[in-house]
Amino acid sequence: MAHDDTTQQDLDQINAMQASMEELEDVPSNATENATIGDIIAERLSRRDLMKNALAATTIAATIYPMATLAAYAKTPSTTPSFAFDEVSAGSSQTHHIARGHNADVLIRWVD
Repeated sequence: MAHDDTTQQDLDQINAMQASMEELEDVPSNATENATIGDIIAERLSRRDLMKNALAATTIAATIYPMATLAAYAKTPSTTPSFAFDEVSAGSSQTHHIARGHNADVLIRWVD
């Protein structure tokens, strides 16, 4: 019977230690009077400022986007390719295919 009492005492002691540790977790590690990041953000961005900034961004986007689209369509597309190299043909094989005039070295093989 004494063995059961000791076990219950141990469990009570462990539970008390866990409760005190949980209380310590609620204490901030930096207990200064400085504002938290949440306080700073809340102070900086009120609802009115958020709506004002969203309206400004929408106005700018609505003004600039059509002009940028018109400028893009005004350019005639070039018929010459942007890159001057021979394309490697598509395929799947055991060989590592490299474009003519280029070389490649194996850095790490997948099977190593």
